[in-house]
Amino acid sequence: MINRQGFTLIEVLVTLFILALGLIGFLQMDIYASQKARGTYYSSTAGLLTTEYSERMYANQIGVLNGDYDTIDTSLWDTAPTDCSENTCTPQQLAAYDQWEWMQKIKAQLPWEGDDYGYRVAVSGSGSTGELTLTARWLEVGAPDNDIASFSIDVDLLIIGVTL
Repeated sequence: MINRQGFTLIEVLVTLFILALGLIGFLQMDIYASQKARGTYYSSTAGLLTTEYSERMYANQIGVLNGDYDTIDTSLWDTAPTDCSENTCTPQQLAAYDQWEWMQKIKAQLPWEGDDYGYRVAVSGSGSTGELTLTARWLEVGAPDNDIASFSIDVDLLIIGVTL
């Protein structure tokens, strides 16, 4: 009987199969991690943009009390109002400019499919009661069926000298 040393073809194929399975598992984990990192990035971006908008509301207390922040003007997706960074504005004009700036930043920094922007932002509540909810939505690219994700913030406005 001859004693041969080395590996048989079957042993080599089994080893390659096991290594391939491990590599596929690693790649799937990497894809999943990058999708979650992208989702976290968009969520934090939406949070920062929405919080910035709420801070603009605090700066325009008269506009809040007049209800100028209570609804979304969808025409502002494409049409710029009076530029209040360079001109003197009324509280209503300042509210429109703040909303336009928020919407343009969301449009530029959060993914969306198509030109239908009407569903991307929402405001509910009433500034005159001191309670508003701001919502920003974006397309969760890479998620099953490209789900829509959202970030909402409840804004409780405490305006000095006003009893609500």
